[in-house]
Amino acid sequence: MISAQQTQERRLDELLRRQLGPRILAAIADPNVTEIIVNEDGRVWFESYAKGMHEAGLVLAASQVESLIGTVASSLGSVVNSVNPIVEGELLI
Repeated sequence: MISAQQTQERRLDELLRRQLGPRILAAIADPNVTEIIVNEDGRVWFESYAKGMHEAGLVLAASQVESLIGTVASSLGSVVNSVNPIVEGELLI
């Protein structure tokens, strides 16, 4: 039987995958990508060993970024707010 915590973790993982989308998921899976950054204007940037810092050609809406930040923080067991405005960690998806 699956525990309530396992069910919650599975749902959080599924939500995170939907919010990230295929391009960002592919970047996470790429061992050459060392960092994923979303600028204030929603433009997504990847940093990789092969290309350095480069624009991903992807723009996220502000509402999408806010939702994603909350989901990422939750998956990392942290909270993001005005006191703790930065989410940093490694996603294991």
